[in-house]
Amino acid sequence: MTRFMFLFAWFRGPRVFSRFALFYVLGMLFLFYCLIGGWPHVPASPAHAVKRPYPAMSKPNPIPANTADVLRKRMYSGPRMSN
Repeated sequence: MTRFMFLFAWFRGPRVFSRFALFYVLGMLFLFYCLIGGWPHVPASPAHAVKRPYPAMSKPNPIPANTADVLRKRMYSGPRMSN
């Protein structure tokens, strides 16, 4: 659609084309400025820059070096079931 608008403005003459190109560029800059949070009183723009939607993940606890030995001891020292 944008290409057709530019083509139509080109056929109308250089004066119309330059005016259309100017308004197009200014409109794109305005929309970009609103998206990054420029003007709070513009309804479509956020009041501040977009932040992370969720908090940062916490650091995982490291696995101790003797985990295999601890688990092996738990497995063999538990209650025995006899028949």
